[in-house]
Amino acid sequence: MILKTGDVILVAHRRLFETDRHRFFLGTVETYEGGLAAVNGYTFAREDIDGTFVRKADPVTKIVTLTSGSLMTYRLPPGVVVDDARIIAETGRLILTDGHGLEMNLSEHLLPE
Repeated sequence: MILKTGDVILVAHRRLFETDRHRFFLGTVETYEGGLAAVNGYTFAREDIDGTFVRKADPVTKIVTLTSGSLMTYRLPPGVVVDDARIIAETGRLILTDGHGLEMNLSEHLLPE
């Protein structure tokens, strides 16, 4: 089985064009069967005015497919605190953090050193 109940996943919508917006969903798997997962968590959306990412206030359950070519799904390490997670937009970088040890670089490009 690819996913199990209690796994924390990050779903990133594949940007097909440079002008497409970043869209993410972070949550906990409630059930998984045949490539479909019911995931309870939060949607993150980018604000147009200042470029920050805002987590929508209310958790929702989404049904996501692992076979879609338009979604990229990441299984995160155990212990990620979904309720504390946020996305920080720094110069040229996007960082997913929960403030408890998780730091995942979501940037599409590497910055030159």
